[in-house]
Amino acid sequence: MSCIAMLNMPRLIQRRLLGLPMIVQPDRKLGRLIPPAQNLSKKITVPVFNKQRGMAPVIQLKLGLVKQPWRFRKPVEYPEITGSDHWRRKMRTQFRALDTNGDGYLTKEDIEMGARRTAAYMNLSDENTEIILDQRLAYWRDSLSKGRISEDRFVDNQLVVMNDNNCREILFDSLCSRFRAMDLDGDGLISPDEHAAIFYSFNIPTEHSKKVFDIIDSDSDGFITQEEFVLALTEFNLTENPDNKFNECFGPLVDNEN
Repeated sequence: MSCIAMLNMPRLIQRRLLGLPMIVQPDRKLGRLIPPAQNLSKKITVPVFNKQRGMAPVIQLKLGLVKQPWRFRKPVEYPEITGSDHWRRKMRTQFRALDTNGDGYLTKEDIEMGARRTAAYMNLSDENTEIILDQRLAYWRDSLSKGRISEDRFVDNQLVVMNDNNCREILFDSLCSRFRAMDLDGDGLISPDEHAAIFYSFNIPTEHSKKVFDIIDSDSDGFITQEEFVLALTEFNLTENPDNKFNECFGPLVDNEN
């Protein structure tokens, strides 16, 4: 779902991002997906994927829902993006990662192909592949509702969206939803395998995954937390410093002349 579309929705609907049921947490606590009809006073059983055992229920206690404030500056505190050549280069790099078939346009076909490449890398069953496919299509449904998106249009739209204060207000929520799509086993962490699977889905050589993973994994514990992921993608989207360590979140930047 695009940020612009979310701006036209009531606040409650904005927080039920992308058709995925999420606990509404007004102080920007870290959300957790739950089945919509669950009783929150009890343990929550959530089916998740595990590479070794397939889909399996995981018990999550309410302790996971306590307030966890962000420890870095908010998107609205970043300066306005000028649209520098370096920033546009980052956005073009992101576009080409998403343009799975490399035809110069972002379409539903790219999203489907990327989801299936992720599933193939992780050896998922057909059933689990469909789950990932549904998640990806839900995330992009609104953005692609009017057809294909060219690279120039994508970059120009990103400049408008990332400079809109209302969009910045809900950027964390959007990135949390993106994190959950990458957290294939639902344990609240992105593993090296899960990160490599995403790079594989983007047609980025997986050897680049380790370098990016180690940069995002700021405490070097071998996993990327939701907070680490959100910080990295916020810096990627809202900064124009050529020396920012998060510049290659989508792999090596494309050439300046392309």
